[in-house]
Amino acid sequence: MGDFFAALTGLCAGLITGGTVCAFFVALGVFSKSALCLNYKTTGIEMAVSSAIGSMLGILITVFNVSITVGAVVTAVFGLLSGVYIGVFIACLAEVTNMIPLLKNSGLNEKIIMFILLGFVIGKLAGSLVYWLSGVF
Repeated sequence: MGDFFAALTGLCAGLITGGTVCAFFVALGVFSKSALCLNYKTTGIEMAVSSAIGSMLGILITVFNVSITVGAVVTAVFGLLSGVYIGVFIACLAEVTNMIPLLKNSGLNEKIIMFILLGFVIGKLAGSLVYWLSGVF
């Protein structure tokens, strides 16, 4: 009976989290900007649904502590693709919120902006390495 309630809680949390994330993305125009950058003609519902399903699966995997044994190559490819996804997401979010033009208009030259973005990338990489290699998480 406890597993049923855990599944129900995970499903509800996934639906709420996925719906909230999708609403946030739609409100900011991230899906439309991503579709425009990727030259997709029709995306609207596909990107929103895939984001909601991904959020829901992530919650269920976390709730049930699912682990899949795969080789180092599959893990490396998954980590690389996850990093690319996060990078594209952050770039779209920064562009949608006009962060880069705001930094440029504040008097910073392109070299400084490049180092700021490189700092974000190195920080994300360091955080990911600590997370995956420490064994604590």
